[in-house]
Amino acid sequence: MAYAAHTDQPISACYCEAPKWKYFGEVDAQNKFQGRSFEIRPTGVAHATLIIPKKWVKPEQQYPDAGPEYREGLVVEHYS
Repeated sequence: MAYAAHTDQPISACYCEAPKWKYFGEVDAQNKFQGRSFEIRPTGVAHATLIIPKKWVKPEQQYPDAGPEYREGLVVEHYS
């Protein structure tokens, strides 16, 4: 399924996943034309979640369980 909408600013989003990671994010790019070049500054947020074994996590850290779609003993490590 795809959806497109017209806006004054370029906006994009993406979602990718593999068996042991997920990546998703959105970008609302601020751009400026400077004669021969563009200056593009992304202003969105990107997220990466890694599915890792619980034994890799230090005892003082708390990571959520990976969920029912993964086997027992896996947790989610999130970065943004």
